Amino acid sequence: MNQEEIRRTVLENIRKYLPASRRTRPVCNEHNLYLDLNLSPLDVNNVLCSIEGRLNLGLKDEDSGRMRTIGDVVDYISSLASGRVIR
Repeated sequence: MNQEEIRRTVLENIRKYLPASRRTRPVCNEHNLYLDLNLSPLDVNNVLCSIEGRLNLGLKDEDSGRMRTIGDVVDYISSLASGRVIR
């Protein structure tokens, strides 16, 4: 799975948790999950768990707290999928 496919998967999962008024507006890698997209920590955790199950990856609980932007999530998932971990 390449970076663009991972980005699409991440966005697909994030959109499920966005407020209805935000779902149709464009998002970019720089958008903050909490401030720009109004996701709660529970929403972010659910997004990560969904991606983890879909891609059969092992995400670490302590790493989920470091995710602030869409780009952070995409980079982290990409690193796991390629076998290297960003710290």
